[in-house]
Amino acid sequence: MPRSTILVAFALPIFASAAAVGCAAPVDDASRFKEAVPQTEDVKLNVPGAQVASGSKTQSISTTIGIRTLPGATTPTGADSTARYYRFTRDITGAVDWGTAVILGGIWAIVNTTPTSVDAKTAVWGPGQGNALEPVIWKFTVSEVGTNEYDYALEGQPKAGGAWTAVLTGHGYGNAHPLHKTGWFKADNDAYKTLDPARGKDQGTTKVTYDLRQIPATIAVELRPGDAVGWADVKVTHEAAGAGEVDIVGLGDIDDSKATKLEDVHVTSRWTTAGSGRADIELKNGDLPFTVTATECWSDAFARVYYEDTVNYEPASGNESACAVK
Repeated sequence: MPRSTILVAFALPIFASAAAVGCAAPVDDASRFKEAVPQTEDVKLNVPGAQVASGSKTQSISTTIGIRTLPGATTPTGADSTARYYRFTRDITGAVDWGTAVILGGIWAIVNTTPTSVDAKTAVWGPGQGNALEPVIWKFTVSEVGTNEYDYALEGQPKAGGAWTAVLTGHGYGNAHPLHKTGWFKADNDAYKTLDPARGKDQGTTKVTYDLRQIPATIAVELRPGDAVGWADVKVTHEAAGAGEVDIVGLGDIDDSKATKLEDVHVTSRWTTAGSGRADIELKNGDLPFTVTATECWSDAFARVYYEDTVNYEPASGNESACAVK
């Protein structure tokens, strides 16, 4: 499955644009418009063990998911001998959490500068550009569409002029609304690629829906790079004291040649507050003549303690009684 990035590239240019443009209204007049955007700290939800490695932070969510690599190589030994599907779980969850935090953090940075204009229903930051080398002029708009309810949009315009194109849209609620700290935003990779083809290499859309009001907190990601190459839905749930679950349902080609039919993929990983956990994998349809399932469990040191699959893709090991999650 090709990449489907959630457009982290816009964050710094638009922030620089918003900070550089002259302002026409006091900050207090716009304070209510930023309430629809959750703070970055709200989405810093970590998997037990370790943060996503710095090298993987530049990856898109779907690159980290790597549906075609689900069967994968055998569990490595040596320096990185952690259970394979523990690493998979950590990378998926970290990509969702980190990617969401970057987007919301970028928006939060924008709305905490003084807007260019404010009226009874709308606040606008920009238009402007980060520097003279940027090919796109950006603006960010928050509109009140109901009592304590807001739509927002990041739009770009070619430096030479032309129509404004939305690369990110979203919806959220103010502090007084019972749905505050819930909402969604959607990135359009194709629109971004049209505006900045040098940086925009991905396709399709990515939609993030979140509910951060209380534990369990959830972040759901819909990856839609295009019907011909498949899709994926990822839902991360964080329970109290660090326990959690990630559920992945998708359609993708698990064959490295990428010239065969698409298979249905379902992976559910659950972990305890100590970090031990379990992954259950199901592959079916496409080029598979029958359903393939596998289960892996890992300890609180993230080492494999049990593994079994229905086609002997890897040797069975351990005993299911060692699984902390049943």
